[in-house]
Amino acid sequence: MTVLGADKLIQTLGDLPKALQRPITAALLQSAAEMQAYAVPKIQKNSGTGRTYKRGRRTHIASSSGEFPNTDTGALVAAMRFEEQGPFSVIWGAFIRYAKYLEFGTSRMAARPFIRPTFKMFQAKATKRVGDAVTAALRSYGR
Repeated sequence: MTVLGADKLIQTLGDLPKALQRPITAALLQSAAEMQAYAVPKIQKNSGTGRTYKRGRRTHIASSSGEFPNTDTGALVAAMRFEEQGPFSVIWGAFIRYAKYLEFGTSRMAARPFIRPTFKMFQAKATKRVGDAVTAALRSYGR
């Protein structure tokens, strides 16, 4: 997501007392938590619509292309997290090597996106929540 004038806004927000900055970061963290709470069960649900294959002693049912990926070992879900990176900065995603292959696909496998559809679904709600927190902080500070 791109915010026009973000540099100036971040500078202005950085001038706010820490007590007024916290609710903004809290709004970002709440939005990331909602995205996580939505995506994890969709991955764990296993749609059962894709190809079934054996890998060693394990049988796996892949998701169909365009669907959320199906859980195999649980490593993808275990690697999903959100965290504060600094003032007004929160990241959310799956921090495991193969997540990018699921999200964007490869030359041999169609994409099974889960980050982008989740973000798109929650973008308006998160934008409003953070915008409301910014507005309240600026009003409290008299700007």
